[in-house]
Amino acid sequence: MASMVMWSSSTRSRVFGSAMRGEKMAAHDTVRIVAHDEEWAARCAGEAEAIRAVIAPARAFIDHVGSTA
Repeated sequence: MASMVMWSSSTRSRVFGSAMRGEKMAAHDTVRIVAHDEEWAARCAGEAEAIRAVIAPARAFIDHVGSTA
């Protein structure tokens, strides 16, 4: 299952602060600030399709839609 990971300065502080205290993080560790949204993929596909409809006949590759794009 994929996770939505969003970084903020406070998250970086906690992560790097942990490292400075000698706590080890593995390469596969995930910092999750928001819960995974099961409907995200469908919502993103719908928004990307709406963008394509507005800019037609131009072609565009849209890999992310949202505030973190």
